[in-house]
Amino acid sequence: MFNNACVLILQKIGKAELKVLKAFVKRRVPAQNQEFILFDYLCRCHPEFKAKDLAPEKIAELFKAKSWSNPAKRLSSIGNELTRILEEYLVEQALKKNWDEYEFLLAYEYSRLGLPDLLDRKIDNCLQVSEKLNATEKEEATKENGQPPVNDQAEQDQKKETSPSGISVWYHWNLYRMYHLRYYSRDTVKTAPGEMNLDLSWEQLEHAYLAAKLRIALEMGTLKSINGKIPSVAFSDEELTALKARLTEKDIFLFLYCHAYDLMAQPSEEKFHHLKLQLLKLGKYLSKDEQGNLLTPLINYASTAIRKGQDQFYAEASFLHHYGLDTGVLLQDGKITPELLFNVINLTCEAQELAKAKALLEKWTPSLPASLQEEALVALKGRIEFHSKKYMAAAGQFFSIKRFNNHLMELVARTTSVQSHYELKEYDILLSFCMNFAKALTRSEDRFSQHYRDAYGNFVKMVQALISAKRDQHTSLPEKQAKLQQKIAKQSALVCKNWLMQQIKGL
Repeated sequence: MFNNACVLILQKIGKAELKVLKAFVKRRVPAQNQEFILFDYLCRCHPEFKAKDLAPEKIAELFKAKSWSNPAKRLSSIGNELTRILEEYLVEQALKKNWDEYEFLLAYEYSRLGLPDLLDRKIDNCLQVSEKLNATEKEEATKENGQPPVNDQAEQDQKKETSPSGISVWYHWNLYRMYHLRYYSRDTVKTAPGEMNLDLSWEQLEHAYLAAKLRIALEMGTLKSINGKIPSVAFSDEELTALKARLTEKDIFLFLYCHAYDLMAQPSEEKFHHLKLQLLKLGKYLSKDEQGNLLTPLINYASTAIRKGQDQFYAEASFLHHYGLDTGVLLQDGKITPELLFNVINLTCEAQELAKAKALLEKWTPSLPASLQEEALVALKGRIEFHSKKYMAAAGQFFSIKRFNNHLMELVARTTSVQSHYELKEYDILLSFCMNFAKALTRSEDRFSQHYRDAYGNFVKMVQALISAKRDQHTSLPEKQAKLQQKIAKQSALVCKNWLMQQIKGL
């Protein structure tokens, strides 16, 4: 089978992007060239790329290659040349998305040619975020004073050169590289007295290290609730206190990530509202990826608050999720994670907006990763069926997947089955299912995080206690309810708490 890198690249390109790629290849290669003939054929095989269509003999027929002494080698050469063209396309797309890298490469050429004025302009352009903030503050101040803002042509020119993607974790790293370029620029500053450029370069290198450490520490801390692993990168209380005292809004990236990490490490409602306010105010200066990373701790805090019975956070969670989807900051290359879609749909179901939940599932299913689409649909359809009181359908969803790859989707599907069997009063089946659920949670230490094991394990225990209470003929109803409510109150980690409270009232 023809298994060249060009096939691997094309397999990962969606239909919409394939149209853009076709236009690119047409500009690069004449239609009669062998590379274009191969590309055109592979496009017709997209997206399945069946083995029979990639047979070397079948592809060789495209070129009427009877005279080739070594067809396999010749096909490999054509494929390699096509791969080179596709790689050019990928680099071009990457530069369009990563404006900082484009700016740096241009600055590198200015440095090579010995054009210090143009290089300085690029460095000034990299500093546009803090300048923007200053300009905004100045404009707001003049409005308050009743005076019109100054029309500074330099500021207008700077706005035109503003990065379209916003600053990211690479922002300080690019500044460091820019200052280093200026020091080593041909014909210029290296021979000048003083170490200003080296000092600035060192300063930005420290900022770049801090930015990367904050980002990694935040993501590791966030993953802890999923995989249970202790983060290998963290900030002490003393380090965090010192950072919060030093960083200001002008250091947008560092400022927001510092407060996001603080919320994740030491949660409080005050910190939640502060980070939310600052993210809505300053997030527009960041790239969408960074905004999504910063939105995640807010969503996690709201979810935890809901599980603790703070119902006012339903509105907060709904706002954050829909804000993230509407702006695209929670998407990854246009894809939605199963966990995010579950949160959105579950919140919508709990608000009894079932038609809206179905519409959301239909809308976002194509944006799920292909490898996780089936099990996500099973788990999420099960939740909608359960909230629609179609308990038989909801209970059966779990068994349609032999083995789940996504841990949360497995837990969601199992939980939905437990709730549905309980609503159907199938207690004997349910007790057996609960035992299997409990075993699955403890079978492998690295499959589920400790938080998941506690939250879902406590849920299973509460359901078992409910069944025991229903079958207990000797204890009075008020006494049963009091004991169950006390049991729930002791659980710091528990899913489906509202549903459990409803079942206690309904005994």
